[in-house]
Amino acid sequence: MLLGRVMHAVGAAGAVGGAMMLASKVTECSVDGNVPVHIGKWIDGWSKGRTSFHKNDVNPTLQKYVHTILPASSILVPLCGKTLDLGWLAAQDGVDVVVGTEAVEQAMLELEREPGSILGFQKIPAGDANRPLRFAAWAGAVMKPGNKSTSVGRVHILEGDHFVLDQVDLPPHRGTSPQMPGSARVSAVWDRASLVAVRPQDRSRYVEVYERVLAPKGKILLSTLSYDQDAVNGSPWSVDETEVRSHFRPPTWHVKKLTSQPAEVGKFKSLRINSCLAQYESHEPDQHT
Repeated sequence: MLLGRVMHAVGAAGAVGGAMMLASKVTECSVDGNVPVHIGKWIDGWSKGRTSFHKNDVNPTLQKYVHTILPASSILVPLCGKTLDLGWLAAQDGVDVVVGTEAVEQAMLELEREPGSILGFQKIPAGDANRPLRFAAWAGAVMKPGNKSTSVGRVHILEGDHFVLDQVDLPPHRGTSPQMPGSARVSAVWDRASLVAVRPQDRSRYVEVYERVLAPKGKILLSTLSYDQDAVNGSPWSVDETEVRSHFRPPTWHVKKLTSQPAEVGKFKSLRINSCLAQYESHEPDQHT
């Protein structure tokens, strides 16, 4: 699959198929329960094993630049699929919980079955105090290197529509109170090729989610790809540095370019892999103290 080769080039370690469903994913609380055709396509792909976009190692861009978003007690990984980045991040020093969002249940079922770094990964029963009302939720634990008996990080995946994500849906983490809904904003975000999976008309809403769930001064490590969009109809969409800055605008955001590397994959002309760091500057003090 050409898409699979592109995602390998950009270093997208998780389920880009799930990422491409964001615009209209039906969540658990949908009224009619109908699944849009384009979502059904990706659910079908997962069920038949068409997941060549999944990588069996940790994203190299993440490994190179993770220091730019640490220290962080809580890290969001949007459109996470079954990426190994989840467990790797949870094992980092100072990280209490890694929160993923994913639209395709099959990704979690495969993660549940696969042996790996996430221990006891399973679906949280409905009615459990740790399960948000608007999402199904999955959780597991990760042992930290050097202290495998007591030092534990957590992985918590929210199954549903990323666009409706808000503070109240996030699990509590170190320094927050379970008795204070909305106090558990994430400290950082690892966005690996998720933005390029979102339709251009939905990008502003996508950034608004970050402004709802990211703590003041929180940082996003953002990996995108850019190419001649005229050569390709549809996703993954070309998102260059200029496009990133057009959505992460000052004074709300401060964006720093980290790197831009050329790559050659199929019909994607002038392909470049881009990495940026976006810091959230603006907030309302009375809501996020």
